[in-house]
Amino acid sequence: MDQSFRLMEISYVCIHLQAMAHKLELGFLIKVLFRFSRGPVQTVLHPNKRQRTGRLCGSFEDEIEKLHAEASDEQRIANDLKKNKREAEVKLEELDKYMSSIKRQCVNASKSFTSKKLALEEEMHLHSAENNATPLSSVDELVEEISEIQKKIEEEQVLLDGLQKNGLEAAGKADDLKLEFDKLCESANGEIAALEKAESELVEIEKEMGSANKAKDHYEGVMKNKVLIDIEEAEDHYQELTKKRKESVEKASIICSQNELDSLGGCDGNTPEQISAQLGRLNQTLMRESQRYSESIDDLRMLYKKKERGERSFSTLCFALALHEMTEAPFRAMDEFDVFMDAVSRKISLDTLVDFAEAHGSQWIFITPHDTSMVRAGDRIKKMQMAAPRS
Repeated sequence: MDQSFRLMEISYVCIHLQAMAHKLELGFLIKVLFRFSRGPVQTVLHPNKRQRTGRLCGSFEDEIEKLHAEASDEQRIANDLKKNKREAEVKLEELDKYMSSIKRQCVNASKSFTSKKLALEEEMHLHSAENNATPLSSVDELVEEISEIQKKIEEEQVLLDGLQKNGLEAAGKADDLKLEFDKLCESANGEIAALEKAESELVEIEKEMGSANKAKDHYEGVMKNKVLIDIEEAEDHYQELTKKRKESVEKASIICSQNELDSLGGCDGNTPEQISAQLGRLNQTLMRESQRYSESIDDLRMLYKKKERGERSFSTLCFALALHEMTEAPFRAMDEFDVFMDAVSRKISLDTLVDFAEAHGSQWIFITPHDTSMVRAGDRIKKMQMAAPRS
């Protein structure tokens, strides 16, 4: 199942690659048309006509990777700034809370100081009033009163000591009784808790048994009336999906054979997320190229029809060279490729074809009814001319 999905995804990649290649071929054709089309006076060759261009879209992948790296750096910097901002906000909140607590403490201290100050003033007024109201006594009377008070204090102290002793004995007995009572309560509470727990467990078990019986009856009814039917439908659906999967695998193998998949490279062992990311990058490249070359097929056809017959032959030759550059073959043949061309265009075409053939290394066969004396001689170039037909 997973292998079939991978084949379908890879076939989808192949289709998008073919579409992108078609767009790029059209772009190359338009560039060649603008480069080699005849002006009002003469045709001008590109100064680097012998320079062999590389594969298409090589630089775009580097630019995409560079842009991805820059975007990752910017995202990382933004995340760092957000983190610093959050930390600063947390510190600011902590400082606000600390400042609020300090303000509350200041207010409370001010209130306490004011109340204590008022209480002190009130006590001072009361003390001064008492001093003014009490008459002065003699020293002897004061000494006598002090001695009587001390005797009473001693008597009360003896009585207090006896009461404290009796209180300590009573407190010890009360503590012993309290400990015994606590132990009795703990044992009773443990037994009561065990009984309550057992009773609650029994009630829960009875409830679970009742709900289990209801669930059993319900599931038996569902299995009998619905689940078995759904299982049969699911099996039928599975068989149908298996059949569709087999058909999809066959279609995928027709669209993109195993040899083509092996020649693509880079897809073996990739996860669906990696393939999706690669498809996204290819779609972005396709969108950029589509924006650069917005002409449709119909516009190119109209432009092709408006050209003269010689210009059409020249455009067809350029398109054929673009296709030959993207494919490989041990030998190639072209028949009457220079039809309807003038002498200048024919010379440019022959020189371009010879340079292209020598650069790619495969065997080329050119058939033309025109004069081939303008083709330069070489070790790897052989010219053959048929005799004129008898009249």
